[in-house]
Amino acid sequence: TASHNHYQDNGIKIFTKKNGKLTQEDEQTIMHFFYNEVPACSYEKIGTEIIKSDATDLYLDALKIHFPSHFLKGIRLIIDCANGSYAHKIPFFLESFGAQVTTLATTPDGKNINAHCGSLHPKHLQELVKSSGAHAGFAFDGDGDRLIAVGQDGTCKDGDEIIGFLMNNPVYAQTPTVVGTVLSNQGLQDFVEKQGKFFYRTAVGDKLVIEKMKEVGALIGGEPSGHIILKDFSFTADGLFTLLQIAYTATLSQNWSLNSFTKLPQAHINMPTSCKKDLSLDPYQSIITYHRHQLKQGRLIVRYSGTEPLLRISVEAPTYEEALTIGTVLSEQLAEALTKESV
Repeated sequence: TASHNHYQDNGIKIFTKKNGKLTQEDEQTIMHFFYNEVPACSYEKIGTEIIKSDATDLYLDALKIHFPSHFLKGIRLIIDCANGSYAHKIPFFLESFGAQVTTLATTPDGKNINAHCGSLHPKHLQELVKSSGAHAGFAFDGDGDRLIAVGQDGTCKDGDEIIGFLMNNPVYAQTPTVVGTVLSNQGLQDFVEKQGKFFYRTAVGDKLVIEKMKEVGALIGGEPSGHIILKDFSFTADGLFTLLQIAYTATLSQNWSLNSFTKLPQAHINMPTSCKKDLSLDPYQSIITYHRHQLKQGRLIVRYSGTEPLLRISVEAPTYEEALTIGTVLSEQLAEALTKESV
């Protein structure tokens, strides 16, 4: 899987029965063995390999028991499979619930994963949903743990909006707590708290969201990127289960626009960077603090990407214009400071 990236990042994911995705401690242990000589040992003594040729069918069967049969009868969906892991059996699986399914990006060739398709490129999906009169559209990323939804009017819904919409689902309406990240829109927090629930934020990373969900007993959590963790099924993000829960919620509410709450305007700027300097040090910290004070209402987050050579700036403000202006000036000043320090 290349996750949401290009094929050059293709690799594998490892899951454990207990925790789902590996912990940071697990990853560090593997990295240690990778870069150091591993003691000679017999594979017969350290573990067992079991090949499950029917793993996909077992997975789909496990999903199916959570939903009424044919609950999507007469519903038209458009699915962008990102030329990834959901490209083959998933369209037929959705049709088994009665849906009429149109698919995009279902011909993976090893190099076209996420290429101008999937959750990071929803424009074509939006246009098709609106022009075809479909009830909704959904876009996975390459490995299927992210999901972006498109309402009947062609409006794109990110992970925050999906969480807000799923709060109308009878299962998640009962949860006393919801978990997001520092990037979650303030509108989502306000929406959750108006329902008398607690909203917790973590640093960016679905593994951190999962840890906090376990700690506070939340049934639902996630990231704006589309990682949605629904504890009633799994302690890892599962795009297909999320899709089914969205569709089930929409059939109950007849709300195929998938609207839930009003977001505070946000601007996101990605700055290419070849060297990750410590942003808690001057002059970087002073520059960031100055612009944070310029923001009379809203939030400012500056962080390095965990997977790409990028510095990400996110600004929340009463208007998009204000958010974009502050973010742009900040990015220019940080770029200048980082360049000087690198010379």
